[in-house]
Amino acid sequence: MITGIVAIAIAQNSYSIGGSNAEESAALMTGLGVILLIIVLLIATLLNYTLSSAYVSLYEKRKVNNIPRKDAWEKAKRHLGGIFLVA
Repeated sequence: MITGIVAIAIAQNSYSIGGSNAEESAALMTGLGVILLIIVLLIATLLNYTLSSAYVSLYEKRKVNNIPRKDAWEKAKRHLGGIFLVA
């Protein structure tokens, strides 16, 4: 995303080497950066929700504070498809 913003600034100040196509290229890089950022944030949000739900569910079931990570990951993997359907 930063690359696209810098490219737009360079294109507007006429320092570009690429000619008239530099603004289009900068806009494309910025757009792809924003789309990639949104995808990464969505994936991180879904994983955070899935793991936290798995830990809370296992805590309520076992009533212990030390829940093994492997158990939480297994539960999260089993229910990840359901999270995508809800989202």
